[in-house]
Amino acid sequence: MIENIDNYLKTFQWNTMKYRTDKSLVELAEILNNEVVSIDNLMKTKLSNYSVVKGNLQGIQRREIGNLASRNIVPYVKKEHVVLDSEYLETLIVAVPKVLYREWQNKYETLTQMVVPRSSQKIAEDEEYGLFTVTLFKRIVEDFTNKCREERFIVRDFKYSEDALAEQRRELEEVDASEKELWATLLRLAKTNFGEVFQAWTHLKSLRVFVESVLRYGLPPDFVGISIKPKPKQDKKIIDILTSHYGYLGSRGASGHSNEDNAGDDVIAGYNDKDYKPFVFFTLRLEVERQQ
Repeated sequence: MIENIDNYLKTFQWNTMKYRTDKSLVELAEILNNEVVSIDNLMKTKLSNYSVVKGNLQGIQRREIGNLASRNIVPYVKKEHVVLDSEYLETLIVAVPKVLYREWQNKYETLTQMVVPRSSQKIAEDEEYGLFTVTLFKRIVEDFTNKCREERFIVRDFKYSEDALAEQRRELEEVDASEKELWATLLRLAKTNFGEVFQAWTHLKSLRVFVESVLRYGLPPDFVGISIKPKPKQDKKIIDILTSHYGYLGSRGASGHSNEDNAGDDVIAGYNDKDYKPFVFFTLRLEVERQQ
């Protein structure tokens, strides 16, 4: 892992142990590319696994927020609120808008047949909704639910269980712990693999500088590669200084021979580009976008 990018670039040397110089340029480029692709695939897999667990955690957390029409209602429903172990009867939990309390009391017994009279009681309330119970025959649950929907009463999908609250808390704790563990692993891998990818990237840049230099100045190689870190907002000034100092190279063709009549020109045979430099030049963008 690279601890300091600036120091790494200042002391950069080709890693002959990892990228052997007895291999061809094509082989070296392929090795570098395969290394980065392998790291990329690994990070995508780890990130995908983390995203699944993170989504599960957010889903559980969303159940604990919002109003009574959407949030987890397990903490509000007690054993005495529902009919249990009945062959024919079932208790539904209905979220009723506060502005419709009177309509609920007037209508719930007659929305369908087979509703137990005076079986509704309010068990919880928030700023928008009240939570009401109603007991009816199991055979008309679906019909009753549809009638409630027409009246803007929301039948919650709920089955009472004495262990439900403990199970939900345990699920939240387990998923939360798993999310934290996966995030720590992902962060550790990202730090390590960033260094590996950055080293491969700088080697690939060096390889490209070498190839471009040979193509421009010819053989035998007679050039040197350096890295320059300009001060903030001094990029153009550095380029202008380098262009002025090495402008004479702009007249050198691929053969490496100069044309003194054109010395100092920024245009050589085959080139007519305002972005052309009389030296081989590549930019290393070191800005890293930070995400919360």
